[in-house]
Amino acid sequence: MNIKSDIARPNPIRHTVINFKKLWHVKGSKDMKLLIQNIKRLLRIIVENIILLIGAYLFTFNLFNFKDGVYCDTEEGQRLSFNYSSNCIHPAVYYYYNNETITYLALGVILIILGLLIIKERNYKN
Repeated sequence: MNIKSDIARPNPIRHTVINFKKLWHVKGSKDMKLLIQNIKRLLRIIVENIILLIGAYLFTFNLFNFKDGVYCDTEEGQRLSFNYSSNCIHPAVYYYYNNETITYLALGVILIILGLLIIKERNYKN
């Protein structure tokens, strides 16, 4: 088993599993170039996963970041109220997303899709 060929060509099925003993095994300039290539590959994998995590965080956090309000019927007529008062006859609660939340939801979805496309492209090349 050749150490250089194992480092240069990762197993496509287990591409994220890294054997650090083989990774840091440096003897000459060729091994140093190989080490730098592997460090670059590791950094690409880390950046891809960070993009996915940020996208999942933005999407999940803002999915549950909705606001609420109360629409009241009173004796004077209908009015919009943000707090429930005792003179409401038929209160109707509604939920909504503000513009900032919608923007972060869209950004989260875009980052998730971007991260998945980058990972798919890297796996397709291998």
